[in-house]
Amino acid sequence: MTGQTRQRVRENELKVKIPVLLYHRIVEKPVNKVTDTSIRNFRATLEYLQKEGYTTLTSKQYVAIMNGKIQPPEKPILLTFDDATPDFMETVVPNLDEFGMNAILFVVTDWIDGPISFSEEHLKGICDKENISVENHSFNHDEKIWGLNGNGRSPITREQAEEQITKANEYIEKITGRRPLLMAYPYGSYNEIVKEVNRENGIEFAFKVGYPDEDRYAMGRHYITEQSVDEIAKMIAV
Repeated sequence: MTGQTRQRVRENELKVKIPVLLYHRIVEKPVNKVTDTSIRNFRATLEYLQKEGYTTLTSKQYVAIMNGKIQPPEKPILLTFDDATPDFMETVVPNLDEFGMNAILFVVTDWIDGPISFSEEHLKGICDKENISVENHSFNHDEKIWGLNGNGRSPITREQAEEQITKANEYIEKITGRRPLLMAYPYGSYNEIVKEVNRENGIEFAFKVGYPDEDRYAMGRHYITEQSVDEIAKMIAV
């Protein structure tokens, strides 16, 4: 592929602009400034999205739109949640159901049944819900492998990338019955090697932290904690 052809492909991939929100824990009283969003602020954001006519997408819908196979709704948006923490089952899902919204759950597969994430039985239960898409957030989120910089200079090697992505893909397929379409980089860190491994393993789009979008294997996400509705509204205005 020539440089000009590669540039044309990149421009086509980024033609559709769909804002993506990144959440971690939704809790009554936030205690961690890095991960926590209050239930009050979360519900206020859902109310705003509903009032303003936003359409939350499943992973299949997102991929189909980005690949030009279907037309996007007037105001598409992707709600994503990392790590499969217990509050997702206890708080996020009931609120999504109440507002009739879809979301993406990025799972660290080796964390399931551990102290951070919820159980495999809960994950199986989520698979029955059409509004929740279970996707790849790596095998074990190891900071020594992924790095903490989030700026595209991860130290991850090809061998490590293949283990991190394929093991997570295989586990998710075993639980859900389908291969993941999306991947979120731990700590937002990535490099050209892991992009290529994602491509080879059927991942359609992968997400970093922050903007701008680089290409389909380094798409941006707005990192959400306790921002106000007004602040989030400015973020997602396209």
